[in-house]
Amino acid sequence: VVVSSPFGGDTLTTAEYREGFAMVMQQFPMIQGNVEQTNELRRTLLDDFIMQHMLTGEANRLGLVADTNIISQQMQQIRSQFPTEEAYLQALASENLTVDSLRGSIREFIRRQMLQERIVTGAQQPSEQELQE
Repeated sequence: VVVSSPFGGDTLTTAEYREGFAMVMQQFPMIQGNVEQTNELRRTLLDDFIMQHMLTGEANRLGLVADTNIISQQMQQIRSQFPTEEAYLQALASENLTVDSLRGSIREFIRRQMLQERIVTGAQQPSEQELQE
């Protein structure tokens, strides 16, 4: 799937899509065999990919930068869940991650979170009358 937007292009490969689909199916085996829920999952995976593309693009446009201290704290928190460095690296490898790719994922997650907080903070609260309508 190729997404094109004012922020540029982005590609979700078949392998990435299948990996995401398999991961969700593993977490929620009750979906298997339910055509409606399986189709909804497929749409959701695509919608999420498009949303991440747009949020990352807008974060880039606004020049949002994740705090390196927060990134380091989250990296350390994840690392502390493993008894050894070797176990940590093996766990990353089993998820097709490296230390650097994990750091990049955390950085992008924080930037998208910053953007979402900025949007929510700038949102105008509805009036009582609007709520009743």
